[in-house]
Amino acid sequence: MVIDDTNDKVRRNVVTLSAAIVVMAFFGLSLSPQASIGLFVKGEFPAWKVWACLLAALVYCFLRYRFESSTDQAIQHMQKEHGSIRDRLVETLLAKDIRAHILTGRRPVYITDIDEEPFVEENRRQGLGRLRDVGVRVSFTKEERPTKWAGRVSVALTLEGEHGISNRQGGNLREFRVSGIKRAQFQLRALGRVLYSKGAVDVWMPFGLSAIAACICVYRLLYIAVN
Repeated sequence: MVIDDTNDKVRRNVVTLSAAIVVMAFFGLSLSPQASIGLFVKGEFPAWKVWACLLAALVYCFLRYRFESSTDQAIQHMQKEHGSIRDRLVETLLAKDIRAHILTGRRPVYITDIDEEPFVEENRRQGLGRLRDVGVRVSFTKEERPTKWAGRVSVALTLEGEHGISNRQGGNLREFRVSGIKRAQFQLRALGRVLYSKGAVDVWMPFGLSAIAACICVYRLLYIAVN
């Protein structure tokens, strides 16, 4: 195998070698116990040497790929994208929670310090009449959000009543806390969206295939050692 320097070719080396090892194990393929190199003939050689060499080559190719600067950048981009998607899911959840509270009077599930005065009574004081619709936009600030799942959120409202519309932009901070079930759901949904992209496939496919191939090599070596 020719070891190339570019990131794309290094990645292909990892995928090709890993796939070859997986195919050998899956279909039960094996190398001939005799090999010839030019005019020289090598006698029988033990199987453990084959798997040891394959494992060494795999580790080398994988480490070359892993420590490429573009690989680090791709991983950091995936982590950033995962956080952005997760935050958008939390914002949507909180906005729906506040909207349902204003329109139906249902007690919020995730907003922990809600009250009627800022949200419901304001439209009555401004003469908006009966509420027809509510637009809610929430946003986070690092200072008010010590963790990913709890803290304070800024709420902006658009109250549409029978006699007019009232816009309230920011300045209304509310405490929130996301339940454990929702945390797990959002983490998985964000992870799924991140992984389903070309850039992510170029990262997790080499990682996944090389991990499977390495396990196969180690298993074969242990099996040979025991037997």
